[in-house]
Amino acid sequence: MRLSNEKLDYLAQRVESYDHGYPCLGYGLVDIYSKGTYSKDCVHNFDWYTKELSFAIDFIKADTCCDIKVPWEKSRLQWLTEIAILVAHDRLPIEDVYTRLTNWSNENPFLYGVNWISSMEVAIRVMNLVVILLLLEKEQHKQLNDLLLKLIASHKAYLELYPEISDVPGNHYLATEAGVAAIMYAAGESYEPQRLLALFEQQFPDGGMHLEFSTIYNRLCVDIALIACALLPDVTSNKPLSDKLLSMIDSVNMLSSSKALLPIFGDSDSGQVFNFGQSSREATLYTSNVPSSKAISILSELVRSLNPDVWQLVESHQTKSETSFSLYPYYVMENNTYKVIVRYGGAGLAGRAPHDHDDVMSFWTFKNGADLIVERGCAPYTSDFNYREQLISYDSHNQLRRKTEKARLTHGSVFPIAPVGESEITANGLKVELKNGVHRRKLMLTDNGLLITDIWFSDEKCASVFYPVDSAEFDIKFQKGLLSDSCKKDKFFTEYGALYTEIKRLYFELDSKGEYQIEFS
Repeated sequence: MRLSNEKLDYLAQRVESYDHGYPCLGYGLVDIYSKGTYSKDCVHNFDWYTKELSFAIDFIKADTCCDIKVPWEKSRLQWLTEIAILVAHDRLPIEDVYTRLTNWSNENPFLYGVNWISSMEVAIRVMNLVVILLLLEKEQHKQLNDLLLKLIASHKAYLELYPEISDVPGNHYLATEAGVAAIMYAAGESYEPQRLLALFEQQFPDGGMHLEFSTIYNRLCVDIALIACALLPDVTSNKPLSDKLLSMIDSVNMLSSSKALLPIFGDSDSGQVFNFGQSSREATLYTSNVPSSKAISILSELVRSLNPDVWQLVESHQTKSETSFSLYPYYVMENNTYKVIVRYGGAGLAGRAPHDHDDVMSFWTFKNGADLIVERGCAPYTSDFNYREQLISYDSHNQLRRKTEKARLTHGSVFPIAPVGESEITANGLKVELKNGVHRRKLMLTDNGLLITDIWFSDEKCASVFYPVDSAEFDIKFQKGLLSDSCKKDKFFTEYGALYTEIKRLYFELDSKGEYQIEFS
């Protein structure tokens, strides 16, 4: 892997700043170097340090404001991969990698502490450890090489003993298998291509969308799949496997804007396999139509270095353009200026809804590739369950409901989930059942903007809400049954954590039946 001086300077600036803190998700800077930091949520001042076995630890701490994703993010060791790249380019001494990795290893003995709880975390970490091993010549530092091999072996044992399998395997199992592929690659072995194809068929059925339906998780899972393919020989000569990979890439491109920006439907934890500072919403890895950030360009060079043929396959691929299409559970319409993505259909993971929001018939709109109408995104979902319930409920999405209706939430295996109701596409637009009533929504793109027609009747008064960005304009073309409207400021969480921008919250109080047309531009 050889990077230009410009990209190396970018990485060097990032790594130099880690003395003052590592940018952790959307929380801001956290400590990654001090003794004892790998069990700490420095954001909420909470420490999971314990001498207990990993599986005995209450890592959620539902009665405490803390977030397990902070120590997990630090322990993915993505920042150590950045240091290793600089070492490989003679920008830093190799002792930096050895010292940091030794500290992590000493504080995280196998099966003890919070960093041996989730197989997905173990898998992402071992993918980074394998890349570090590949970047650094073993003759350079025997102690480091031995430590890397020891840690990779313990991660291998973990993934063999504790793969995250459920009745319907999801993104954690996909990551587990990619971790196994990385370990085999480092050992000079090869993951079975047909096994990988079967996994992709299960995880990305039908049109290529990941079966959990979250748009940001879909991008993460495609990233994981791409890395897994880059660790196999002869992928490009395996047409079923390469075609499946490209259909998965298409699902990312089909849902992104003309500036390769993804909407945030469902949960997002801003997840990355290799993190060079890219946004979780950036999809430029999969399109040549939009210039990549420096972070994504470094990631592309990493994939190329692992497997030039696989990267050539991805780089030369062009997703076909259509003006309207369905990629279940999303319906997409676009013209030269606007693109709208509508959520319909059922809950993800075969109805288990681990990362769904209560957002049936909600939509996201781009104008000239930038956000126009959004949802509220996803604030931290393991730190505050009450706040999570607020953010995943219908009131945080572009929806119409009965005024007194409560959010349709339930408790999943770990945190609250939203078992969304299913809408249908009809000749007259989208339709969803209300209690003792019906809501029909029709969306039409014009040269002037997005025209929305809502028709409803129910047994009581209703309300609807929209979340346009500050620059958006709206015009009520027609209304019958609209009792009052109000507009105030609200928060749109662009990344998991505390990072947000201000948006408008447009609220309509409605009679028990009626119709209106509103145009956003």
